[in-house]
Amino acid sequence: MITDTDPLLTSLWSEALYGETPPAVAQAATGRRYDLTLLMAPHDTWRADPVRYMPEPAERDRFFARCRAAYPEAVVLSGSWDERLDRATAALQELEDARP
Repeated sequence: MITDTDPLLTSLWSEALYGETPPAVAQAATGRRYDLTLLMAPHDTWRADPVRYMPEPAERDRFFARCRAAYPEAVVLSGSWDERLDRATAALQELEDARP
């Protein structure tokens, strides 16, 4: 399964946007582990759209730091879109190669 957002990330966004996390979300966020987590680093430039938040680089950097702390095992994807795709593809291949 590949998913864009899990309960832990939902709890981080809830805390960032609303100052709190509903208990059900916090409970769902505990104890979940995945074979691979990919974490996108913030881009240098920000483009407004209806679902983007935190236009200030410092805001994005603080939120990314919280995400990085919450997902210490994550493979961080940064750089150009091509570089991010290459790193994600390599991480998936590494996971596949490690399977018995």
